[in-house]
Amino acid sequence: MSYRICIILLLFSFFANAQSQMSKDQLSKYVAQKSQEISAYWQQSKIQEAVAILETLYTIQQLREIDWAWTNTLYNLACGHSLLGNKEKSISYLSEAVQAGYSEYEQILRDSDLNNIRSTPGFEQAVKTLKMSYYKWESPSFSTKYQDDLTEAEKVAGLSKVWSEIKFGFAYFDCVPTLDWDSLYIVNLSAVKNTKSTRDYYRILQRMCAQLKDGHTRIDVPNELFRELYAHPAIQTRLVDDRVVIVKVFNDSLEKTGIHRGLEILSIDGIPTRQYAQQFVEPYASASTSQSQLTNTYEYYLLCGSKDKPVELELTDNAGNTFKRTLSRNYYRFQDYTDIIEFKQMEGGIAYLALNTFGDRNVVVKFDSLFTFIEKSEALILDLRENSGGNSDNAYEIMGYLVNKPFKIIQGKSRNYSSFSRAMGKIQQWSEYPSVELPMNPEKSYLKSVAVLISSRTGSSAEDFCAVFNHMKRGKLIGTPSAGSTGQPLMYGLPGGGTGVVCTMRTLFPDGREFVGIGIEPDITVYQTVADVRSGYDAILQKAISILSNRGK
Repeated sequence: MSYRICIILLLFSFFANAQSQMSKDQLSKYVAQKSQEISAYWQQSKIQEAVAILETLYTIQQLREIDWAWTNTLYNLACGHSLLGNKEKSISYLSEAVQAGYSEYEQILRDSDLNNIRSTPGFEQAVKTLKMSYYKWESPSFSTKYQDDLTEAEKVAGLSKVWSEIKFGFAYFDCVPTLDWDSLYIVNLSAVKNTKSTRDYYRILQRMCAQLKDGHTRIDVPNELFRELYAHPAIQTRLVDDRVVIVKVFNDSLEKTGIHRGLEILSIDGIPTRQYAQQFVEPYASASTSQSQLTNTYEYYLLCGSKDKPVELELTDNAGNTFKRTLSRNYYRFQDYTDIIEFKQMEGGIAYLALNTFGDRNVVVKFDSLFTFIEKSEALILDLRENSGGNSDNAYEIMGYLVNKPFKIIQGKSRNYSSFSRAMGKIQQWSEYPSVELPMNPEKSYLKSVAVLISSRTGSSAEDFCAVFNHMKRGKLIGTPSAGSTGQPLMYGLPGGGTGVVCTMRTLFPDGREFVGIGIEPDITVYQTVADVRSGYDAILQKAISILSNRGK
């Protein structure tokens, strides 16, 4: 099921419709109630009950006036009836959804809710026009299988696709005003022809995209290359006080060899650490801000390489003792968390909740399951420092627990390319997506003091959450500036099995302020020090505890 129906889409349609027979308050209460019921029923596998509500929404004439909400209502009806075994109804609703403009063909292909109708002749007929439109953009001709060295034709075709998708879809060319994208294409056209491996080919594509300086515009390599490029030792590094230090060790056996938190890395494979990073890491990492680039370079990718090639580190400890260690690259995680949600009670009746991702629907389910404990607390800390994003719907649904009134979400705009307008000499036009209101949770609300912890690792939908939190003045943001990278990514396939990603949406605060390319500034800035790392002291968390403990004093 597409969960967007549960809150965002329906609200968009209802609130935007001035001709509704209900008042705005009536519509708000009605939609909030029905949305929560649909979501709850679906999660409990009570599909019959969910479909009954969807059928009621289907009868609301005003819903048809908002294409986005209407097509998703139809699509979810198709999913529901498929699960119930009502194949003819399911196909009918799916066909109506496509005719009404539903365009997410990849969602249709992978959605298990439609498995009951996928092999029927009616299914192919229902999606025929959408399939034809999809393959105009995602032709199988580009989706060739992986091999150690792609053909020259595949390399040129892939580069050309990257160039064209970005040329017509990228939302931030004004942020790189001196970049000549066409010239860069020509330079790399010669370069990709001369590559001797698929690995080297993809590195060129990555370096090319990195020059756009946008964290949501990048190249993801084929799965077959992941262990060749992104294996790393079981440690996490970070740039702290302008020094590269180990902030966590994930393997007990490494601890026994003298590798521990707080060691400074002086060199990598005999090259001074900063020089190594600038030469071998930074040019390939896409980032929207300087703080995000430092995170990519010194935390995520610094020690990445082939699983078959150990890395030699020169290290020094707090006493100035210097030594070398050769570490195997046998670890593949980039972020420091073990569960999507971590909960604990802190001193002074403060509840601590780390929301480590919004990319898993279960983050909302787990938050809801913990709410009984949360509501008993005197104050709440939400830690988003390791949350690089996911699905903004999940972020906003959690926000609904923290307010007692409807709240506005981010706004945005995307390029509206028209060949006719171009032929007539008109300037670039944009499609506007204004901020809309979402409802609070109708049954559960936490209205006590809240602090949100952020860092340069906080990005994408986590930043969307922070933008709304900041706009509402709901509490304090504490830590360091966020990554400054969000927006709607468009993904497209490349020869050999890789994926290109391009940011198609310019995203703004609900009040129109910019934060992409800047980062969301904390209300209270707290930086980690090397001494903090070595002692295990969490200065940002302790600052939040101090502020919440002294509230009202």
